[in-house]
Amino acid sequence: MNVQFDRQGIRAARASQPRLVIVMGLPRSGTTLLGRSLSGWPNAHYLEEPNVVWRYRNFARLGHDVFDKADATPEVAEYIRDRFRRHAAGSDLIVEKTPANVLRGGFVAAVFPDAHFVVLRRERAAIERSMMRMIAEGIDGNAKGLNDDKFFRKARIQAARFLSAPVVDLPAYLPMALSGVSGGRF
Repeated sequence: MNVQFDRQGIRAARASQPRLVIVMGLPRSGTTLLGRSLSGWPNAHYLEEPNVVWRYRNFARLGHDVFDKADATPEVAEYIRDRFRRHAAGSDLIVEKTPANVLRGGFVAAVFPDAHFVVLRRERAAIERSMMRMIAEGIDGNAKGLNDDKFFRKARIQAARFLSAPVVDLPAYLPMALSGVSGGRF
């Protein structure tokens, strides 16, 4: 049997669909560092914690972030894929990192079955030390690296989540937005 490959067709197919790398790992395990490093590739787009997108329809319905592949209904999967396409239009590589995705690996794989997954593991004790140091010193390494004030960064993130949430999910995000703006006093 003589098999021939249409190399130009394969290249065209690859060019029309950006590669997707999903970085998964617990908080404080290095996901931000790896995500930002990979996003340095030419024509790459970095989606840092698009939780609102991942939670579409499920967070308001379930009230938590643990979704399984059955929660990746055709409507939900298409919504998420569409948001990724919109955010990364014209990119050859999409790098996404959302630590909460460790709670919903089957769901993520059902939405993006062709994605490349990088799962980071860090010793539990090291994660605990890092979190305790962050709490004790009041330092958020990500905020510091961004030269951003921790309180206002958190408030802006919560407000942005609320403002970017689909109308159907707004009731689930209102308490979080108010809590972020009030410094957790809501």
